[in-house]
Amino acid sequence: MSKNVLITEDDAISAKFLQETLKKLNYNVVEIAQTAEESISKAIEFNPDIVIMDINLPGEIDGIEATKRIRTTLKIPVIYLTGAADTDTLERALKTEPNGYLLKPFKKQELFTVIEMALYRDSLEKKLKANEQLMALTLECIGDALITTDTDGYITLINKEAEKLTGFLLKDIKGKKISEIYPVKIEGSKDYFQNFSSLLTHYQYNEENQDLILFSKNHNHLPINQTIAPLKDENKIIKGYIITFRDISLKKRAEEALKRINEELETRVNERTIELKNKNKELENEINKRKIVEHNLYKALEKEKELNELKSRVVTTVSHEFKTPLTSILSSVELLQRYETKDPVDEKISKHYEFIKRSAKILTQMINDMLLIEKIEADKFEFNFEKENFTKFTESIIDEFKESSGKNHIFKLVTENIPQETAIEKTLLRRIMNNLISNAVKYSAEGSEIIISLKHKKKTYEFSISDSGIGIPEEDKKHLFNLFHRAKNVINYDGTGLGLSIIQRSLDLLKGSISFKSELGVGSSFTVVFPDSKK
Repeated sequence: MSKNVLITEDDAISAKFLQETLKKLNYNVVEIAQTAEESISKAIEFNPDIVIMDINLPGEIDGIEATKRIRTTLKIPVIYLTGAADTDTLERALKTEPNGYLLKPFKKQELFTVIEMALYRDSLEKKLKANEQLMALTLECIGDALITTDTDGYITLINKEAEKLTGFLLKDIKGKKISEIYPVKIEGSKDYFQNFSSLLTHYQYNEENQDLILFSKNHNHLPINQTIAPLKDENKIIKGYIITFRDISLKKRAEEALKRINEELETRVNERTIELKNKNKELENEINKRKIVEHNLYKALEKEKELNELKSRVVTTVSHEFKTPLTSILSSVELLQRYETKDPVDEKISKHYEFIKRSAKILTQMINDMLLIEKIEADKFEFNFEKENFTKFTESIIDEFKESSGKNHIFKLVTENIPQETAIEKTLLRRIMNNLISNAVKYSAEGSEIIISLKHKKKTYEFSISDSGIGIPEEDKKHLFNLFHRAKNVINYDGTGLGLSIIQRSLDLLKGSISFKSELGVGSSFTVVFPDSKK
């Protein structure tokens, strides 16, 4: 697909020549602006893939100021194409962080090279920002305190929860020895660990999870549960350590009642931010330095690949570390509730049991969702098509909701031309149907009707679900399938913002599609279409 280009050039002949050159290079020129003000306006109107900007333009502002505004508000890459080669102009232009700088007169191949490198660099920067946002969201979702150190025990990172428990802020302690802000001892012992090395030695001969006492900055003796894990590079060389810990004061006070819940959630997080700074300081000699630029771009790509692999390892490790303690929590709570039937306890405690179960199930679902997203994005999902009666498969999922969250709703299943048996990918389809039915139940009133339709048309299946729930605000519709996005009218409902994103990714794997109609306060209807597998 050809890229859309906006030209900003006050000289009509130069603009026409540039337009013809771009057409020969298979670019689509959406408009020609003659002033800086017009360039800003056209950029907003057409949202091109790239802007070619002359610096010396008539009007109150020049091309450099126009570039600054376009880069700031629209995040569109800009290339300067100008005859101005003086140092002052170049310094002003560089401050706007352009994506390219080409002097007139230019050759067609030079123009093509500058545009393609600018578009490629812009793509890399956007991917890096998305990865950084995902890592930041992952860290925010973790409730445990976290401290990372180098191999000598010097602090490199401390999250907000760790700041809260220790009483120290990252800006005050980064680079200091961990023993200075994290004095801990074994419960019942008089002596604190003298240094980080002794704490590591202790962990080499004991279980990973340890209940310790932390002496905080506020002189509080805080019972904590702690784990230490090494940070290793691709050669399995230890580069540092992750210490995760949490306040277990409530656990200690309720230890008799919650005896089986002594394995706390463990989290390992490693955040590494790599900023790509691949600027061309001497753009007028860009062609002569092309090999150097290409080499730098290759290195940047390798760095991004490393970051993606690191993100994949972190998400997988964190998710698997969550699963075991969450399973223990659910089992323990259910066991305690059985004892309640024999010897009823306070109603508030029962409510707390239900709250723990609900929270653990939400976390478990979130972990499963993140693992599925990671598998899909890493192209590691393994298809497993099985012969199945699609109608019975759908009915079994509906029955599960009738016994749980949807027991107060009315379900109506309509089928049309469904074969007796067909090959389906049960894992992906169950996740798609569960998420859509769960949303219909969650966002519609008890006692309302939920209509589910299952049809077979030629070589495709169509699954649709309609409810009379709260509907989707108009401004949220275009973001509905974005990762972690939640509509503004569902703040008071449980959810993670992953469900519809997983549906979209799952359908991409199945070569299917999803569409929806929704009216605020009236209800929503989602339709999923995917091909009939002949395996």
